[in-house]
Amino acid sequence: MQNSFVRARIAEAFQEATASGEQVQLSILRLIRTAIKDKDNVSRSSGQGEFVSDQVILTTLERMIQQREESAQGYVELGRLDSAESERQEIAVIRNLLPKQLRGSEMEKAVEIAIRETGATCVRDKGRVLGTLKKKYPGQLDFREADRLVAKRIC
Repeated sequence: MQNSFVRARIAEAFQEATASGEQVQLSILRLIRTAIKDKDNVSRSSGQGEFVSDQVILTTLERMIQQREESAQGYVELGRLDSAESERQEIAVIRNLLPKQLRGSEMEKAVEIAIRETGATCVRDKGRVLGTLKKKYPGQLDFREADRLVAKRIC
């Protein structure tokens, strides 16, 4: 298996959940492992390599969080608070697998550095800045907030 920090963290979390018998964690970790295995199979069959990168895994985890946030919001709107809480529990399990999130001044500093590195000066450069941030800080930024900060700095 590929040497991967994210894969190792998932395996560790799976072992911990198995030992503790936490059914919510086990369930979501099984889903995550299956999603990664599917991505590995696609990568292998398309000749792109045996395993997908940590970046692909982190993007997958971020999408899983986004899907569950949207579902939780929908459940709240329908008055199904128990289902919304279940989605939030799954989000917490997934977030625990992600690297430490940059917040406040750390995020502002990262945005400033990315703007300088890309030479961004106007709105049309925003995509380049966000792309740089995504490469340098995979899984560490709230990209809605980063987008807002970039727009505020260069517009």
